[in-house]
Amino acid sequence: MSLVITRRAGEKIYIFLEPNADLDSIVKTLVTTGIEIKVTSIKGSQVKVGIEAPSELTVLREELCEF
Repeated sequence: MSLVITRRAGEKIYIFLEPNADLDSIVKTLVTTGIEIKVTSIKGSQVKVGIEAPSELTVLREELCEF
């Protein structure tokens, strides 16, 4: 999964494990490839962050999370 999210200072990104994910598989994937987080650009007070993560993970902006 590849995703680019724009954030400002203090805003958050959450990474969740999918409920039906095979834990052994995801652990092996994370150990071998990990999660890549890359700042793709900075414009004023905004930062664009690129996230490359296994499909068994969900990446959400804070405002989309319901806690």
